[in-house]
Amino acid sequence: MKTFVLILFVSLSCINMSAINTDGPDRILGTWLTYKKDGKVEIFKSGDKYYGKLIWATDLYEAGGKTFKKDVLNPDPKLRDRYIHNFIFMTDFEYHDGVWENGKIYDASTGKSYDCYMNYVNGKIAISAFVGLHIFGRTEEWQRIN
Repeated sequence: MKTFVLILFVSLSCINMSAINTDGPDRILGTWLTYKKDGKVEIFKSGDKYYGKLIWATDLYEAGGKTFKKDVLNPDPKLRDRYIHNFIFMTDFEYHDGVWENGKIYDASTGKSYDCYMNYVNGKIAISAFVGLHIFGRTEEWQRIN
């Protein structure tokens, strides 16, 4: 009986520890479906910063359907030959007091970059991109896939 109680206690402790970890800054790690449901983004961590890369999109391929689209609208001509598949388009987010901030998000469909921050709200992430002031931007909610 003592062994059973000990195993139960250890098991419950492990469950509680995993719950604590999901409330921390790494809770945004994983795969997310964009609000239009036209893209999947993997958010990952490198060092103390968070990044996002495009792993699937409805318009990922050129018209022939065999080759990935390239970043042809990039303002830097040297970067126009890179593929948008697995492209890291969200960069340098830092976690402070419940917000992932000071990041950048790049829109390959326009070739423009925006300041960005993220909030975790009810199991979703709210991505807020803006130019200059927060009021000159927009926010989208993404759903977790895994």
